[in-house]
Amino acid sequence: FFFFFFFFKQKTAYEMLRSLVGSEMCIRDRYTGQVLNGKRHGYGQQVWADNAQYIGYWENDMANGKGKFYYTDGDIYDGHWLNDKANGFGEYMKANGSKYRGEWRDDEQNGKGMETWPDGNMFKGLYANGAKNGKGTYFWSDGTKYEGNWVDNKIEGYVWL
Repeated sequence: FFFFFFFFKQKTAYEMLRSLVGSEMCIRDRYTGQVLNGKRHGYGQQVWADNAQYIGYWENDMANGKGKFYYTDGDIYDGHWLNDKANGFGEYMKANGSKYRGEWRDDEQNGKGMETWPDGNMFKGLYANGAKNGKGTYFWSDGTKYEGNWVDNKIEGYVWL
């Protein structure tokens, strides 16, 4: 058997904020919400010229706290942010129907999490640096499963089918 495993690589808030230059916004971008000392601070909605948008909490002009980011390709991240990066618990839903729900650190999957795919396959386990790393179980939609170690999204050790 050959198995291919796909993982999520969330787009960073930096990639989506490229239209910002310092604290100056592109003229086509728009922000509606609370401001403190000329910076986004408190609850608000930012819509960029490419129609990407963030709705949630800001602190010192950066996404901080609970918020939801809508990417232009249809992906959505709904969770906690720290200094413009996904940090803490969150859910990343891809437009194709696959989903990751779990812990994040600096825009990468880190800690306990679960991925599901439209074909019914599922992974539950540990992530580090944005990849399956450590103990985890992969469930195929036909009832087959692998339980064991993972290194950089690859099965490490024997596969029992």
